[in-house]
Amino acid sequence: MRKWVRILVLVCFLAILATMGHAEGISVGVKAGTLGIGPEIGFTFSKYLGARVGFNYLPFSFSGEKGDVEYDFDLNLQSVSGILDFHPFKNAFRISGGIFYNGNNLDASGKSSFGKFKIGDHNYPAALVGNLDGNIDFNDFAPYCGIGVDTTFGKNKSFGLMLELGILFQGSPDVDLTADGPLSGNPLFRRDLAKEEEKLEDDLNNFKFYPVISIGATYRF
Repeated sequence: MRKWVRILVLVCFLAILATMGHAEGISVGVKAGTLGIGPEIGFTFSKYLGARVGFNYLPFSFSGEKGDVEYDFDLNLQSVSGILDFHPFKNAFRISGGIFYNGNNLDASGKSSFGKFKIGDHNYPAALVGNLDGNIDFNDFAPYCGIGVDTTFGKNKSFGLMLELGILFQGSPDVDLTADGPLSGNPLFRRDLAKEEEKLEDDLNNFKFYPVISIGATYRF
């Protein structure tokens, strides 16, 4: 990660931690959405400003064709968020920005068609390829911006609902494919495997802008 990104992440988290001690109110909630399911703690500092820290987690599996290979995917959604909220009208509506520690990743297992794999520019017998596995990662830290509603903001001892719409900028995917068959050390096969990694990265490149949609319930003390 670039040095300036590390500095930005550190500054954002330190700013949130420093302001927590001056909170005028605290809320707890749980939400579910495109980042998974998890708890969230909110802090109110004024009629305009709040902050949140949260955790999201959800694993699930699916299949799909990427590049020239059919894969079984295991998607692991896991992230920790630090977000500052600005309420310009001193009501439930908020404009948000922050940083996520991003543990979202994909594990992939290639499935052979008719006993062969098409990898790169060539077809290879599945018996010579062996197990074709992959790991797809994104940036460890991802900036976030969004808008939302928290119906308990500015209230005391109140139950309410929260809604979030935003974008997580998690960067382009980094794909690593491995095979454990007799061809694993073959130079031509390894070149084709590198081409297959590039195809996967191109197919998954839209995930660098990850849509965030979540809804939840909250209680403000």
